[in-house]
Amino acid sequence: MRIPSAGIRYVLNAIDNAILIVRKETGEISFANPSSGILLGIPFESIRGRPLAEVLPFTQRDRNGKGDGNRGRENSFFQMTLTDGTTISVTMKTIPYSWEGQEYEFVVLTDMTDQLEQERQSLLTNENLKRWVIEAEQRYGALAVLQELTILLQRCRNLEEVAKVVSSFMTKILPKSMGDLVLMDAEKKGARTVSAWGRISADPMLLDVERCAGLHTGKTAVIRSDDSDAPICVRHIAARFHMSFCIPLKIDEETIGVLHVHFDQTHLQSQETSEDNSLDHERKLGESAANLLSLSIANAMLRETLLHQAIRDPLTGLFNRRYLEESMAREVARATRTKNPLSVIMTDIDHFKVFNDQFGHAAGDEVLRVVSDCLINSVRGSDIVCRFGGEEFLIVLQDAGLVDAANRAEQIRKSVSSIPLDFQGKNLGYVTMSFGVSEFPIHGEVPERFIKEADMALYRAKKEGRNRVVTASVADPPNV
Repeated sequence: MRIPSAGIRYVLNAIDNAILIVRKETGEISFANPSSGILLGIPFESIRGRPLAEVLPFTQRDRNGKGDGNRGRENSFFQMTLTDGTTISVTMKTIPYSWEGQEYEFVVLTDMTDQLEQERQSLLTNENLKRWVIEAEQRYGALAVLQELTILLQRCRNLEEVAKVVSSFMTKILPKSMGDLVLMDAEKKGARTVSAWGRISADPMLLDVERCAGLHTGKTAVIRSDDSDAPICVRHIAARFHMSFCIPLKIDEETIGVLHVHFDQTHLQSQETSEDNSLDHERKLGESAANLLSLSIANAMLRETLLHQAIRDPLTGLFNRRYLEESMAREVARATRTKNPLSVIMTDIDHFKVFNDQFGHAAGDEVLRVVSDCLINSVRGSDIVCRFGGEEFLIVLQDAGLVDAANRAEQIRKSVSSIPLDFQGKNLGYVTMSFGVSEFPIHGEVPERFIKEADMALYRAKKEGRNRVVTASVADPPNV
């Protein structure tokens, strides 16, 4: 067995790569430098004379570059386990050569373990950077959309407008989502859907609070179809969504509603980030939207409360004189523009003072409430019923002439006089009402004049015996 000369051995021993010279005929190693012993984890002196296959017991060897065009050269990559149990990745370059009539292979081994790990870490870093960029873009886009939502909600004057913003805007915040906005009733025992988007319908049917995790617990619930231990959500059960969020809406720690957000599986699989990251991202966006909605709903509820207090009579719930004064100009302008009739009915309760003196003011208040309910139920939703003062009421009838208004007054008169009154278990008997009716512009071209005409007709009804309907006269309208 021949080995390289001393000069060549000196050079080969100084090289960091593991160098083996293999006799091709026998497959035995005729030379090994010190670096080969370091790479293989054995004394390099013990390598000489051993078969190459024994020294390099690789389980899998990927080869490339072998062929006549490369004059028999071969590049290989393999992994092998050392005697101490360590697994290393090795590249092997084989170069055939002849010397003194014998065929040899010059084998160069390079430990690539550290380099491959660095490359793996680099790829992982690049993947993380890519994910961070995607998440940053998502956060920036979400922030812009949430800012736009904030502006729109600030413009909302009532709950109806808030509901419209939700139905049109939630798909911008959470694309391909479905869901609804549910608000609890005043007693906090039930809730109704006020807005929806996607494939969800705005079903106004009462929702059981106990069957919605967000409403029941006041905390965000994440519900997945493959999780048998997931909390209950009636919306999720009904439609079998892949994933749902039940996000409570709170005002001062009090739950006032819930935002249901649903996704199917195809949406989550289409996300650039992993499903877990997407889950967290979508949940946070939903919670941010819910916080904005909670504030907007609270403002809308407060605004509606203040408006109700400003334009409603606190005892009967009817409109007050202030609302009447603001709306009459609008009703007159509308009737003038459309050429449609407009009539008013002035009415009050007969002998109400006597009734108060006999049964007390608390019973009188109950009578006012009962009469107000009868008036509301006797006209259309577009008509205006106002408590004009004391026991006196004014009804504004759109698109109704004098005859129709008088007929409606007669119907109300009969209805009121047939109501048996009861207060705290005491039978109060019955009350009657008198009515005066006028029409715009027959009895005046400004509200003050035709309302005055209706009041004068009411006065005549009282004078003629009460419990009757009298229409205003067209002759000699009063000076106002």
